[in-house]
Amino acid sequence: MKVLFIAAYPIQNAEPDRLFAQMEGVDMLVLFCSDPGENLVKDKEFINQQQFDIKVLDDKYPWKIIKNISPKPGLSKFWGLINPSVIPEIIKMECVVVYGHAYITFWMAILASLFLRKKLILTTDATYLESPDKKSWKERIKSKMIPFLYNNISDLVWVPSTEAKRFLIASGVKQERIIITPYTVDNNFIVLNSNSNFSVRTKFNIPLDATVAVFCAKFIERKRPQDAIRAFALANCSNCYLLMIGDGPLKLELISLVSELGLDTKVIFAGLVNYSQLPSYYASSDFLVFTSETEQFGLPVNEAMLCGLPVLISDRIGCRYDLVQEGGNGFTYKCGNVSELSEKMKMLFDDTALRQQMSIRSKEIIKDWSPASNATAKYNSITELLKR
Repeated sequence: MKVLFIAAYPIQNAEPDRLFAQMEGVDMLVLFCSDPGENLVKDKEFINQQQFDIKVLDDKYPWKIIKNISPKPGLSKFWGLINPSVIPEIIKMECVVVYGHAYITFWMAILASLFLRKKLILTTDATYLESPDKKSWKERIKSKMIPFLYNNISDLVWVPSTEAKRFLIASGVKQERIIITPYTVDNNFIVLNSNSNFSVRTKFNIPLDATVAVFCAKFIERKRPQDAIRAFALANCSNCYLLMIGDGPLKLELISLVSELGLDTKVIFAGLVNYSQLPSYYASSDFLVFTSETEQFGLPVNEAMLCGLPVLISDRIGCRYDLVQEGGNGFTYKCGNVSELSEKMKMLFDDTALRQQMSIRSKEIIKDWSPASNATAKYNSITELLKR
C-alpha cells in the first residue's frame, strides 16, 4: 500500500508512524507543511514548546517538510499554510490521509485526491460543536459541514476516541465510515522514565509519606486549574498536597487564590517541566486531577495511567469512555462542580487500598491503548479501503 500522510507540523507522539512504516507492504510518506524550527504560533493559548525536549523527527519513518509559500505563514489562520508541492506527492500514492481541514493546503489535498481518484481519509478529534471563541455562526457551519464532509467527500474518517465517534454519529455521520485510531503517547518512553526516586518530593519538601494529587496542564481558562485548588481546599485532608505542573496567564491569580485559602505550604507550583522529566513527577504522585471544560482527548491521562496513577477527570475530557472506568481506575465528575470534585478527591486521598487497586487497573487499561494499537487500526482500515 502506498500511503501519503499530510500534517501541519511534526508532533512528539510519532511512535505510531514508526510502527506503521514497518508493517508488511507499507510504502509511506509523511508530509509536514511547516518546519518545527519556524515556531509558528498555533493559537492564543500560552505554551512553551521548549518543554518538549525530545526529538520529534528521526529516520525511523519516511517524512519530508514541504515549502510553505503563504505570505503570512502561521497555524492560526486558514491561509497560513499554502503548499502547492503537496500535489505531485499525491499523484504517486494510492491513499491520502489528511490530518484535518483547517488550511488551504489541506483543501488542496482533498480536492486533488478527489480529482485523481485516490482513496481519501480525513481525521478529526472534535467531540462537540461549540468553538473555543463561543461564536455561534461557527457552530452552525460545523453542523452542516460535518456530515457532508465525512459522508460525501472522504472515504473514511479517523477519530482518536469513542467520544469523538459518538459525536460524529450524533452529527449524522454514518457509523461504518468512522474508525477509532487510539490517540496515544510513546508508552515505552513514559514507562522507562517513570521510576520514582523521591527526588521530586525532596525538591519541593513534600514528605515521603504524604498523599499527592497532581495537576498537569496550562494555566488557562479552559483548563480550569482553579477548580483543582478550590476542591483541594474543600477536601481538607491531612498530610496531603496538590502538585501543580504548568504555567500560563492565570498563574498569578492561582498563587493569590492559594494564599487566600491558606494553602501556601500544601499547594506546590512546580512550573514548566521538560517532557523527559514528566514521568518522574507523575510517579512521585498518587493520583491525577484533570479539570478541563474543553479537551478533545487529554494525553496527561495516558501519561499518568502509564505511571500507575488513578485518574480523576471532568466529564468534558474526550478520553473518558476509553480510559476511565468509573470506580475501576478513577472517577469522572461534572465539569465545574467543585463540590463533587472535592468529594471524589477526598475519597482518593483517604483510601490507600482504593488507590492501589486503581493503580493496577490503570496500568491494565493503558497497556492496550498503545502506539501499536493505533498503527494496527490505521493499517487494517487502509487495507480494507484499498480492496473496494
